[in-house]
Amino acid sequence: MIVRRACHVRHVHVMCRALLRPGRFDVEVQVFPPDLKGRRDILDHYMSKVKVSPDVDIDKMARSTTGCTGADLENMVNQAALKAAMDGDREVTMVGVHLSFLA
Repeated sequence: MIVRRACHVRHVHVMCRALLRPGRFDVEVQVFPPDLKGRRDILDHYMSKVKVSPDVDIDKMARSTTGCTGADLENMVNQAALKAAMDGDREVTMVGVHLSFLA
């Protein structure tokens, strides 16, 4: 069995027509956004890589990010860390997380 991963896109209509010709991809797999436990686990994973303020509530973050994918959550954590660095903060705060979620 050979598995090829061509690309990850949310919208098939943005892919090149040559990739969409019959025979190129035999199976289309849909991956749904994670549930509450999945979002909590993903946030735990990415938040473990940054210094986090004690006021950050990962459970609250997981509850407020319904519909977000793992990439969305990773981006949110990265944006919060960048904001903290630009503001001269030593750790990511809940306010920074909220602002990164709105961005």
